[in-house]
Amino acid sequence: MRPPTTLRDPYRRRLQTRVLACRTHGDTTIAITPDTIVFPGGGGQPADGATLAGLPVLSVLSDGDRGWVHELAGPVPLGEVVIELDWERRYDHMQQHSAQHLITALAADQLGLSTMAFHLGTERCSIDLDASEIESGVLSELSVLVQAEIRAALPVRSRWVQPDELEALCVRSRGLPEDHDGAVRVVSIEGVDRNTCGGTHVANTAELQLVVFLGTERVHGGHTRLHYVAGQRAIAMFGAGLERQDGLTRALACAPVEHLEAVERTLAELRELSRSLRRSQAELAELLAVMVLSGAVEGLAHLHRDDDDLPLLQAVARGARARRPGTVVLLTGGSPTGSFLLVGPTPIVARLGPELLPLLVGRGGGARGRYQGRAERMDLRDQAVVRLRELLEDQP
Repeated sequence: MRPPTTLRDPYRRRLQTRVLACRTHGDTTIAITPDTIVFPGGGGQPADGATLAGLPVLSVLSDGDRGWVHELAGPVPLGEVVIELDWERRYDHMQQHSAQHLITALAADQLGLSTMAFHLGTERCSIDLDASEIESGVLSELSVLVQAEIRAALPVRSRWVQPDELEALCVRSRGLPEDHDGAVRVVSIEGVDRNTCGGTHVANTAELQLVVFLGTERVHGGHTRLHYVAGQRAIAMFGAGLERQDGLTRALACAPVEHLEAVERTLAELRELSRSLRRSQAELAELLAVMVLSGAVEGLAHLHRDDDDLPLLQAVARGARARRPGTVVLLTGGSPTGSFLLVGPTPIVARLGPELLPLLVGRGGGARGRYQGRAERMDLRDQAVVRLRELLEDQP
């Protein structure tokens, strides 16, 4: 079967072809055409985005000599149709995949680092290299090598050869599938690499524009995963970085070279402020505990805070129980809804807690002398306090 236009002319954005057969299965339709410009995905490269007769192509695969099977979201008529690529997506994949070939070849031949896997992601790409650790100096050297070959504008070509020719041509390959039959596609970067590959690629290395290494991480198997972006992705990432830098310059009121120092200074100040705030909150909780106990009437004390600050209420409750464990304390916060916390002797709280829920239109629970929850009608808290006092008077 003749290779599809996808591989013969990866720059083709639009293809007029024919629907030879069309079958509908549930919500999807299968349309068979003699040719396609849609890359189906494989070898670490995702599938293209495309439309056939205006309908999104969900997937595509070879049906041998019959043609190419396109899965669509709806039916299409037999006869002449047009397939159109999402060109930005296709060209991005061409740049990223060709960059991988270049990085892989230079890493292996110049630095002795073999590629074990490749993944073309939506934001960044990665290559798994056969090394447990790669020093920053080695990555810098690899980057210099890659950029030099980009400037050299080396031709990138593809051709089909027979499997028994691969060894004589010194083709880099991870091996062919056991069921492979027929010619093999070889993608070459002039003077740098020959590699078996079924993906789409740029015409020369200058189209990569630049390659940026984003960092490494250890992965399973004792390998190192190198993250990178190339071409328009790298340019877009650089532009986004400049926007963030400009924003930081305005926010920090200093030059970019001073950003790190300014951020570290601000973080240190925030940590000190946080420690100071915690000390102040602890002191406030102690003062509020004394205040709420001083206002206890008939064994019940109540304090309301307009802010729904449950951690503060809990701190006040701890202070009140430590000073006067026999007093029942109701703490409420927020408006019109908020939090409530009832503390005191365990038997009393266990009896009064459930009684509090309908009084505040709330929900909650508790144990060991503590009952807390959420209230929908915080405006009814005064009536709830009156009712709790009545219940306390009625206890045996």
